[in-house]
Order: sequence, then C-alpha cells, then structure tokens
Amino acid sequence: MALLYGIDTSILVRLVARKPQREFEACVRQLAGLAEERGCRLLVSNQAIGEAYAALMHHYAISSRNAKAGLSDTLTSGLVEPLNGKTALEALAASSAPGLFDRLIADDYAKAGLETLTLDRKMASVDFDVLRQLLGDAVDGSDEKYGLNWHGKRRARQLALTPSTGTLRPCPDDSVDWDATQNLMIEGDNLEVLKLLQKSYAGKVKLIYIDPPYNTGEIVPGSAAG
Repeated sequence: MALLYGIDTSILVRLVARKPQREFEACVRQLAGLAEERGCRLLVSNQAIGEAYAALMHHYAISSRNAKAGLSDTLTSGLVEPLNGKTALEALAASSAPGLFDRLIADDYAKAGLETLTLDRKMASVDFDVLRQLLGDAVDGSDEKYGLNWHGKRRARQLALTPSTGTLRPCPDDSVDWDATQNLMIEGDNLEVLKLLQKSYAGKVKLIYIDPPYNTGEIVPGSAAG
C-alpha cells in the first residue's frame, strides 16, 4: 500500500507562489522523488489550505481569486492532493458566501460525521429538529411532515455521530499477495468500519453496497429448506 505523507503550509505556499524560483524547483524535485521512488501520496489538510490562502494574500499580495485558483491548480497537479478530496476543491471553487475558511471548517466537521453549529446564517445548514433530538430536548411535533421513524432512531443518530475508537488490524498471514494486492476485505461492524474508512476514502466513493447478514447458515423455523 502507498505511504501517506501530509505536507505543511510552508511547502504548499512554495508550490503555489513558485518563489524563489530555485527553491521552488528544488521543492518540486524532492516531492516528486518521494512520490515516484517510494510510491507515496502527498496530502494537504484543510488547515494547511486555509493558512496558505491567507499567506498568499498577505505576504505575496496575491488576490483572493488568484490565491484560490493557484491552490486549486496545485492540488490537482498530480503532485499533491487534498486530504478531504473533492470537497476541498469545491470550497476553493465557490464564489458565494460562506467564505473559504468557513467552508473548510464545515468540511472538516462533516468528514468527522459532525454537524456545524454557527451564528453565521450564511453558513448555517443545521436541521434543528435533529439537533433537539440529539440534545435530548422534547421535539415539537405540531408541524406534520413525512418521515421514516422506528424505535431507537434517536440512539442510532447519536451512534452515527460518535467518533470510532476502533483500529483496523492488518492480517498478512491470512492474506493473499499482501504486498501487491489492491483489494481489501474487512471484517467488523459496518458502522465502525465506515467511520474508520471515512477520511481515507472521502470524496472517492460513489456507492457503498452493504449486504445484510441474512444468510446465517441456519434453517429458520417456518422456512423451506431445499
């Protein structure tokens, strides 16, 4: 599997500003060497993107529009990539409120499975019905609306928003072609595993198909065996 490295703000600013030219070229050579020789991926956090955005405007007198464009070009160059995937690129491409910092903050929370609470109406996107349930207050049911309800729904929401404390444990001895395979088989609780995979695969998965464990290998009373 590819090694993962996170780059800091100073490297990202150097890649976007391209100044001084000699140091920029040296930086690119070193990063490219890591990527090619070790087969690693170079990732950029939302915090580094936000700090680089501010540095480009304040220290290099680059306009907001050009700073965003430069960051977007760098993050799609193939040399480095955003840790949060396409959502970080969407934040850079947005031209309307909320601003870049607010979008990056909300994106980080979303990747952790959290709703963003804010006093900024332009940024707010909270379902307050859900929020009241999560906080344990009584929900006003005077406004009728369609929905899917079941016993334990509130608890299910709370579990979904609780960070995982689990760890994926590799099993090379039980695997086939461990060093070269590009496939993963993970055994565990569906929700916990999805939480663990959330950051690594954010923005890269279009569909997850989960097959419920109907087939237990046992004959269910009243069913036809054949």
